[in-house]
Amino acid sequence: MKNNSESPKNTSEESKEGERTLFIGSKKALIGAVLAGSISFGGQWLVGQVYSAYEARQLLEAVAASSLYLGGAVVTASATVIALMLTMISLSKSSDGEFDAVFFRRVQRISFLSTVALIGGILLLLFLSIPLQESDQVPAHYFKTVYYVLIVYLSLLSGLLVGIVLMLLNAVNSLINVVKPDMDEEVDEAKQREENE
Repeated sequence: MKNNSESPKNTSEESKEGERTLFIGSKKALIGAVLAGSISFGGQWLVGQVYSAYEARQLLEAVAASSLYLGGAVVTASATVIALMLTMISLSKSSDGEFDAVFFRRVQRISFLSTVALIGGILLLLFLSIPLQESDQVPAHYFKTVYYVLIVYLSLLSGLLVGIVLMLLNAVNSLINVVKPDMDEEVDEAKQREENE
């Protein structure tokens, strides 16, 4: 993003970093995604360790019920973010400010990751529609295996969604810096006026 305080060196470093990672221009987004996925997996894994293979069936039923809500939320959020990216592109085209290639690459990556999350959410909902719990001929250890596969998948999906939201925050901040670069000064002036009144 071109802004008064950014040097050309920082912009070129951000461009090079963006070519190497899907989480363009934001180490915080990558760290947030890994952290959210790890916390999600760690909590569910600890719960799974408490249950035996015979109790895994009830555990899987409980996780599957809440996973339906998560899958629906991921699909809704991802579709909304994709629509927001289209709006952001149209806003950037109608603006008088100059946007650099990093901004558009970031929007492209957010859209790509949102599409991956949308597909992942749909696949989760499809998987959860299979009536695994209804079969009495399935071995008990099978339910524990399915439980761990499911929590890994849910953790990846959760981490991906957190990373997308953090990337979206960076894109919005970049947009604000170009459209209204002196906004911080105006906010400070408004606060001083309020204090003087």
